[in-house]
Amino acid sequence: MAAFYPPRAARREISGKVTMVCQVKADGRLADCRITSETPEGEQFGQAALRLAPKFRMIPPDDLRPNPGQVTIPLVFQIPDPSQTTGFGPNDARLFVQGGAVVAIVSTVLLIAFIWILGRYHNRAARSGASKP
Repeated sequence: MAAFYPPRAARREISGKVTMVCQVKADGRLADCRITSETPEGEQFGQAALRLAPKFRMIPPDDLRPNPGQVTIPLVFQIPDPSQTTGFGPNDARLFVQGGAVVAIVSTVLLIAFIWILGRYHNRAARSGASKP
């Protein structure tokens, strides 16, 4: 729905609500949509809902297929809260930096230990190989 969000409202971080009434065709497509309510007014949420309407498909019950009728669709346009969309809040960045530093330190210690053990193994192998003719 982000592609249909009114640009001015998005820049100003304004959320909106629209109620739209549409006729439902026999194939489930919407036709003759009209906006019955829009808040806040003047932010183009109604026009955005009308542009979005062709994306909807309704599946009317079998007994209504010859004469599907109309449907009322409430839509909510909401600016996502970054802490909700990523699952992380602003204070979590500090945790990532600190966690990254811990990972770097642990990795460095493990690498040094590995090199030290490998060096000892190499020296031991070299001494035992040097004593054999």
